[in-house]
Amino acid sequence: MNLIEIGKEYESLLDNWVCGNRVENASTDFFFKDGVICPDVWFNQEIRPLFLLKEAYKEESTTDFDMRRWMNGTYKTPFNQVNFIVFKKILQWTSTVFYNKEPSETISDLRKQYKWDNDLFKKIAFINIKKYDGKNFSDEKDLFAHVKAHKVQLQKQIELVDPTIVVCCGTIRFFFAIFEKLVEIKKMENKNNRIYELELHGHSIYLIDFFHPASYRETEIFYCNEIKNAIADIPKCSDGVIEE
Repeated sequence: MNLIEIGKEYESLLDNWVCGNRVENASTDFFFKDGVICPDVWFNQEIRPLFLLKEAYKEESTTDFDMRRWMNGTYKTPFNQVNFIVFKKILQWTSTVFYNKEPSETISDLRKQYKWDNDLFKKIAFINIKKYDGKNFSDEKDLFAHVKAHKVQLQKQIELVDPTIVVCCGTIRFFFAIFEKLVEIKKMENKNNRIYELELHGHSIYLIDFFHPASYRETEIFYCNEIKNAIADIPKCSDGVIEE
């Protein structure tokens, strides 16, 4: 499929998901659309990092919401308090994936760039496993039930996004459940013990078993260093620098 066909199939998937969800869950306040931020950039990159998150929630509105429009530079606004912690770290980790700077330098460079029109967002995709009725604190049983109910849609969504790296942000077990019995997932021999490999669409996808960006138990430098070390264990990125 070409880029236009992929886009049409992807939007149809999300639209049908919204409609089906409205029938099954009449009380649902909103549906949160996610995926590739900038297809023209994403599908022309050799390295395509997808951030797999747990669930979407909003405190400011109860209407359907397309987060991709904020992250592709449509709205030139700073982060608000609700999403600052999560997307601040995602920018830090994305910069580390692509530019391999020392964590302190990465954080310093980004200090005044935490806003939605940051071009780093155009290099990534992100998917929430649960796209409606999300909460601040995730219930794993609820999320596994959601995976069971929407396994086909989640599989198709990830397949259409076609990542080469999936940063599983506290979501590695959910990824395993989504692709259970469909593909073989192997744990790689690596010093960080975080990397898994599978094959999809004729190429390898590397899973990184990582922290959720809302985690605050360690410093920002610690998390950047951890993603830096994990990326260094991925064969195509073994020199620690991704050439564009």
